[in-house]
Amino acid sequence: MYPNRGNPFARSKLAIMLLEENQAEQAVLHLNAGLEIAGRPGMSLSREAAAADHYLLGVAYTQLGKLSLAREQLKQSLSINPRFEKALLLLRQIEKHSLSR
Repeated sequence: MYPNRGNPFARSKLAIMLLEENQAEQAVLHLNAGLEIAGRPGMSLSREAAAADHYLLGVAYTQLGKLSLAREQLKQSLSINPRFEKALLLLRQIEKHSLSR
């Protein structure tokens, strides 16, 4: 159905478009598939791309209201790139929201 199904970068770009269209469930599928593809022999993502994919998963899970999964993905993103400001800000927002409940 989608071109470049075996390309993790194409999956990331598609996920961004899906998130912009509020199709978070589809974005999660493509991001997880892209991370799985990147883990295969001969394939890889840069640290920045891997951190970005985990951040995008955090965004998608936040849109879906799955805050514990969002938190987990954002922490994974920050473990790869501790200076990823967007991931840090979203994680802080989620934790603040969780504390106010």
